[in-house]
Amino acid sequence: MGSSLVAGWRRAWPMAQVSVVTRAGSGPPEGQWLAFDEAARLSDFDAIVLAVKPADAAEALAELSQFEGARLLVSVAAGLSLAQLETACPSGWRCVRAMTSLAIALGAGAAVAAARDLGDEDRRLCERLLPAPGGVVWIEETEMDAATALMGSGPAYFFRLAETLLQAGEALGLEPRMAAHLVRATLAGSGALAAANGQSLVQLKAAVASPGGTTAAALEVLDCNDALARLVARAAEAATRRGAELRSAGPVNIPG
Repeated sequence: MGSSLVAGWRRAWPMAQVSVVTRAGSGPPEGQWLAFDEAARLSDFDAIVLAVKPADAAEALAELSQFEGARLLVSVAAGLSLAQLETACPSGWRCVRAMTSLAIALGAGAAVAAARDLGDEDRRLCERLLPAPGGVVWIEETEMDAATALMGSGPAYFFRLAETLLQAGEALGLEPRMAAHLVRATLAGSGALAAANGQSLVQLKAAVASPGGTTAAALEVLDCNDALARLVARAAEAATRRGAELRSAGPVNIPG
């Protein structure tokens, strides 16, 4: 997620100063980031973005205690609640819990954020740091796990469906590379239609599925006994539940 954010920032602000602290032995791609070591000063930066794996959160948060003065911390680290962030940060810091998807690297996708008592200036800065085309949707923190299940995990659901469609095409006799090309183009085109069209998803589906046609025949199978709807609901519930579990466990030995 961190690399996707940096790519999105580079697209949005080519001349911006972006500095990245990475773990030892995990340096960023050459020429993409300006990396600096633990002795670097963060006093001149407008905000700090925390984009680490849950297992690395405690170590990363511990480093923040060395920086004086109030800061804005925007966390896209899964499993960290606002309460945990606020406990770990020095006094006076403002914390935002946010989530987006890898598509932000291409200036696409969506973003959500939750915070407590955040001023307008900090909100605007946070929205700039999450350059999704639809802007940042501000939600209650209690909604974050469900929003992450749809938006953060959602691309993988579409890719999984595309993967099964590719396999179906090969089973029907299409050459693998041709099937892959058709599936990728269909996935991209469908996303573009959904983003650009003012119609609802139900209306878009109906526009493709002529009564008695080939698409209608396929949808009858997908909709039989609500099998697809139930499967997707179970998947989203599992992702939401896992998000809650990560938050409950929290990073080990969190500072503060």
